[in-house]
Parts: sequence; C-alpha cells; structure tokens
Amino acid sequence: MNAEVEAGDVLSKTINRIKKDIFVYGPALLIPALLNLFSTSVYTRIFSPDSYGDYALLLSTALLMTTLVSQWMQQSVQRYRPLYKSRDELGDFNAKLRNVLVAIMLLVLAIGAAAYPLVKAYSNLTTAVYVCILLLIATQTLYLVCSAVLQSDLNSKTYRKVNIAGAVLKLGLALLFIYALYKNTLSIFIALIATNLIVLIPMLRLTVLSRKEKATERASLGGTLAFAKQFAFYGFPMVGWFLGNSLLNLCDRYIIGFFYSSREVGIYIANYSIVTSSIGLICSPLLTAAHPLFMNAASQSGVTTKQFEKLITMFSKVLLLFTIPIVGFVTVYRYEICRILLGEAYTEGALLIPLALVSVLLWNLSMYGHKGYEVREKTRWMLVFVLTSAVVNTVLNFILVPPLGYLGAAIAAIGGTFTYCFLVHINSKRFIAWRLPWVSIAKAAGTTAVMAALLLLVKEFFDGGIWAQLIVGGLLAAPIYAAGLIVTKEIDLKRIAPLAKKRANKKVLERGLE
Repeated sequence: MNAEVEAGDVLSKTINRIKKDIFVYGPALLIPALLNLFSTSVYTRIFSPDSYGDYALLLSTALLMTTLVSQWMQQSVQRYRPLYKSRDELGDFNAKLRNVLVAIMLLVLAIGAAAYPLVKAYSNLTTAVYVCILLLIATQTLYLVCSAVLQSDLNSKTYRKVNIAGAVLKLGLALLFIYALYKNTLSIFIALIATNLIVLIPMLRLTVLSRKEKATERASLGGTLAFAKQFAFYGFPMVGWFLGNSLLNLCDRYIIGFFYSSREVGIYIANYSIVTSSIGLICSPLLTAAHPLFMNAASQSGVTTKQFEKLITMFSKVLLLFTIPIVGFVTVYRYEICRILLGEAYTEGALLIPLALVSVLLWNLSMYGHKGYEVREKTRWMLVFVLTSAVVNTVLNFILVPPLGYLGAAIAAIGGTFTYCFLVHINSKRFIAWRLPWVSIAKAAGTTAVMAALLLLVKEFFDGGIWAQLIVGGLLAAPIYAAGLIVTKEIDLKRIAPLAKKRANKKVLERGLE
C-alpha cells in the first residue's frame, strides 16, 4: 500500500513538474520555431526554389550525418545520467563523457578528411561547402549532447536561454553574412557553425566541463570503454531509429529530385518547413518537458505499469485535442498561409501543407506511444518499426512521385508515419500499453469537421483579402471548436467552474493578505 502511495506521489510530482516545465521550455522552443518559420519566409524570398532546394537538401544530409554521430549519446545521456546522479557520481559521468566526445570529434574529422577526395570526384560540391558541412556536423553534435545533459538535469532555464540565443544568432548572422559576405546559401551554413561555436562556450562549461561535480575516480581507458559500451548497447538501436526517422523525412526529397528537379524539391521542403515549425509551437514544449521527466520517473521504484499507461494516454489526448482542429483550419486556409509565409513562387504547393500536417501529427503522437518501449529499454522494437515504416514510405514514393510529383511524396509520408504509429500501438501491450482516447478523438474530429464547413461558408461569402480572411477565420475557429467540445461534453463545465472559482477565491485571499 505504501509503495502504491509513493508511486502515486512520484507520478503526481512528475505531472506537476511537466506542467511547470512546459512554461519554462515553451519560450525555448516557441521562439526558435517562430524564428525558423520567419527565416523560411525570408529565405524563400531571397533565393529561388532551385537554390533553396539545393540548400535544404544539403542541410538535411548534414543533419542526417549528425543523427548518426550524436543520437546514441543523446538518448543514453537522458537514460543513464539520472542513475549516476542517484549514486552521486555525476563527476565520473562528466569525465567519461568528455573522453567519449573527444574521441568522436577526432573520428568525425578523420573520416571527413579521408572521404573528401571521393566526394570531390563524384559530386559538384565546392571545398568551402564540404568543410562547412563537416564543421556543422561536429559542432551540432556537441550542441545536441550538451542540450541532452541540460534536459536530463532538468536545467530548463539554462536550456531556454541557450536555445533562444542560438535561434536569434542563426537568423541574425545568416542575414548579415548574406548581405555582407556571400549572397548565396553558403552564408547560412557559415552562420550555423558560428552560432554553434558561440553558444557552446557556456554550454560546455555548464555540462561536461563543469567543475561543480568532481570525479571520485580517474576516467581510465578501461572505464571510458565500459561507459561507451553501456551507451552503445542502449543508444545504437536508437541511432537506427533516428536514421529510419531521417529516411522517412529525406527519401522523398531525393526521389523528387531524381524524377523532377531542385525547383520541385524547394517547393516541397519550403511547405514542409512551414508545418514542422508551426506544429512545433504546440508539440515541442510538451514533448521536451515530458521526456526527461518520464525517464526520471522510470528510475523511481514502485511506479506501476497502469500508472504509466494513464500518463501516456493523458498526453496523447492533450496533443490530439490541440492539433486536430489545426488540421481543419489549415486545410481551409492553405493557400492564404502559403502565400503569406513563402511568397507567390511557392503557392502551387499549398495543398502540401494540410497533407504534411497529418503526417507530422501522426509522428508526434507516436512519440508518446513508444515511451513504454524506451522505459522498458526495448528500443530494438522501435528500430524494427521505424525501418519498416521507412521501407513503406520509400516504396510509396517510387509508386506515387512519378505520376503525382511532390503531392505523391506527401501522401507517401502519411503512409509511412501511419505505419509507425500503427505498429507501435498494436505491439505496445507487450510492455506498457498505449491506450488511445478514441472517444475524445471522435469528438475532436467531428467538431473539427463542423468548424471547417462553417469556415468554408464564411470564406465563400466574405472576401476582404488574404489577411482579413485569416484573421476572421482565426477569430471564429477557436470559439466554434470550443463550443463543439462543450456540446459533446469533452469539456465539462461543471468540473471547470468550481476549479476556476476556487482559484479566483485563492487570488482574492492572497491580495487581502498583502
């Protein structure tokens, strides 16, 4: 009985901490997402679809390489650092992690130098671009691992400051270099590297170079190798998972380029960037705050499987209730959104926005569904699922892209992400069951359909320009959706009213005491 009470207290504290960290992580993710959205809007007006397509494809490739190098360390840091902390061995953890990072950086540079003659012989990459990509992989790896340490330590305030500073610097330096150095996409790569170097100075001092936690034993070669082996055993299946994730996001771009040209790639990636940045405004703060706290709760004894199941279901429900109406709104106003954010040259791909949104929503939903696999350290299953999804996505791309172009790629992406979501769901009962809130989904979908139909009617009879259409639609969408949830009793006013009254009375009492 005491164990159940203690476990309940752990989960209650976890939920309360998540609520708090959403607001702390929120600015750290919302501001960069908004700036990414703005930067996409700026770059698509500076560069043609062809130039933007070449740049985006190179950046995606660099990030794929970064995934191979860094993700096994990121996942392992968040899994094992809490255990070292519980044993008061953070100093030893830092010392061993430093050794691993130094070895990885040297390996990256050595492989990059050895591969240069081959890349030079079989591609049209300039030396400057190749060096930039290599440096971006190295600096981004350090940045991501240090970020994982900050998140694991629940140091959300520092994480927020670094993320916001980095987002501002990336855009500011990119525009400065574009207009002061080179008016081409090389300037963006230089800005990304410069930003990483600047923000890494305080990050390294606060994480792996921290002197606050001193090592109780010297990080010997044998100790470091054992540490790296532990990381690799847990993390390398996750590398495969993130590689599969990258293939889900990348193969369509290469296939579009193969059958068509950089122009179509540029239109496709630009419209997809709108979606990933926008949906990140909702999904990223919630998931970023939840993940390290899930992992910390997993290290506590007494937390039952059913309690974890309820926690996962709760976050799945919150995500769906917030994002399903966005799909409906974006479907109605896709052309207006595309024209405002990207410009006239990219509006032919406006239909990509709602299609991409469905794909991204399914993917973000599955991030909660597979938490049970992570907690039970069954990451190999996740690897099998994501590779299966990548194969489905690739096959669908080869079938649909030749006749449909980038629209075929967007449909294939939905097929791939749905496959992953489906596999995670039906197999989760083996570990921690992912129970989807089907009744809430049905209510949200039905309400969204009504909302979209009403918005289409308003759009048909009201013609006040693009901005006016969006503003009127936005003002109408929220109350229509909220009213629908109240009518379907998804929102229970009888429960909300007493809580609101209690909170108001508490504020009045606090003011009186002052």
